[in-house]
Amino acid sequence: FSLPDGSIEYRKYCATCELFRPPRASHCSRCDNCVEEFDHHCPWLSNCIGRRNYRFFFLFILAVAVLADTVFAMDVAFLTCLALKEQRLWHETARDNVVAVLTAVVAFLAGLVMTGMTGYHVNCIRLNRTTAEQVK
Repeated sequence: FSLPDGSIEYRKYCATCELFRPPRASHCSRCDNCVEEFDHHCPWLSNCIGRRNYRFFFLFILAVAVLADTVFAMDVAFLTCLALKEQRLWHETARDNVVAVLTAVVAFLAGLVMTGMTGYHVNCIRLNRTTAEQVK
């Protein structure tokens, strides 16, 4: 295809969709669609992440990372205050403590994964690459 500025743009043909794909587009076998600036198919959202929804996906993983990190920090603060206030870590009713510790562990693991994923996508944005392009 020739562009208005006189340059030539090469487009791949998608036999499944029966159309010429724009550059950086890929066909998702799970959704059976061609997606412009295809990043990846997210199994958690059951949706393709591409040009039209990448910013919302990024804001979503950023919000989940901030939430998990905040929950972890609040649990640590709760357990620390409890230990300082009562001079021991455990109540007579240990249920609150067990819930706080389990919540802190889950929040720490989720925060670790989501903060790492957010950092990865910040790097992808910085390099102007999609996940599919990074993998190749």
